[in-house]
Amino acid sequence: MALFSESKLKKLRYPYNTARMVSLVKAIETSDAGGKYWSKTEAEEITAELSRETTPGSKASDFIQKRAALAFSRMSKRSPTLLTMKLNYGSRSLVALCLILGSYLLGAFGERFLSTGAEINLFSPIYLFIFGWSLFLYAALIILELVSIVRRRHIEFPLRTTLAKLSDGLFAPKIITSGIRQAFLKIWTPTVLRLSQFRIARILHWAFLAFTAGVISSIIVRGLGHNYLIGWDIVGLHNSPDNVCDIFNTLFGWIPAALNLGPLPDVNTVAAMRLDRLQDAATTSAAAAAAFAPAASWLPRLFILYGVVVLIPRLLLILWDTIGIQIRSERLPFEMDGYFADILRTAEAAVAGAAAATAAAAETVHEAAASDVKDAVEVKPDEESGKQS
Repeated sequence: MALFSESKLKKLRYPYNTARMVSLVKAIETSDAGGKYWSKTEAEEITAELSRETTPGSKASDFIQKRAALAFSRMSKRSPTLLTMKLNYGSRSLVALCLILGSYLLGAFGERFLSTGAEINLFSPIYLFIFGWSLFLYAALIILELVSIVRRRHIEFPLRTTLAKLSDGLFAPKIITSGIRQAFLKIWTPTVLRLSQFRIARILHWAFLAFTAGVISSIIVRGLGHNYLIGWDIVGLHNSPDNVCDIFNTLFGWIPAALNLGPLPDVNTVAAMRLDRLQDAATTSAAAAAAFAPAASWLPRLFILYGVVVLIPRLLLILWDTIGIQIRSERLPFEMDGYFADILRTAEAAVAGAAAATAAAAETVHEAAASDVKDAVEVKPDEESGKQS
């Protein structure tokens, strides 16, 4: 019976910590820098040693995992720093937190910078960016997913891939020497790339939600103690209130009437809501100018739109990424390359050699026993003839 149950194994899959250990052992055994701490002879000896304790029909992945654990324990006795190897989770979390906080501040100060007093331009560049970028992202995600299905391999945004590789390099541990660290990263980075992409995507979604929250916070703060002046100002449509009216109907017309936000403005009211006209009206009566677009009606519409276009989809994407992280963390893939194939061949050869040696020893014992029996048979007649004489 074969030592391993799998006849053709294309990939190995391990949980996160096991995968890290396997990657480190592989890095030490395959790099020139690792030769100072672990020799090829020792690697073969440990494979042969473990193979003799392995039951025929075992899983190759289990054997490689046990071998890596045994090798790691012996390596760490020579270099105790291996036992303290960490991937700087704290630093990574701190960077993510700073990015999210920075996004919030950018949204808050950006909205304030692009606004004046308590005025709210419904077509402010920062609002258009939030909605436009969100819709573009959702469309791009759908397209990438369809292309991935057709090509039968995952395709990711280049930015996420770049950030994922960069984060793996920045937060990887300092392992003994730079040579081993480089070898480790060469193995580790492609192994955790998809996992890192999920993590980067989740951080970016949280950052965008924080950016949007900053914008909303700025809107609320700017209205404290003042009458909101809600209107519109967009290049190319100054003299087209009918087109603006159609845009309002598209953006806000689906909001249920049960919320009692009042009817959407007609063309004449939309024309009066142009910001420069509202500013002129406000010089006479700020309350009268604000009445053209009451904040009690328009701010809820704006926030509902944020919720539907930004909040709900982003939370669903965060949930998707979180599930992906959980699943991927338990099944990090390794290609069945020459390194792992050599380990399995060495193990099988060691078992075959041991079996051959055992068979040879048994044959020797059998031959010796047969020889003893033959000698005994030849001696017995001689003894009997001596008695007769």
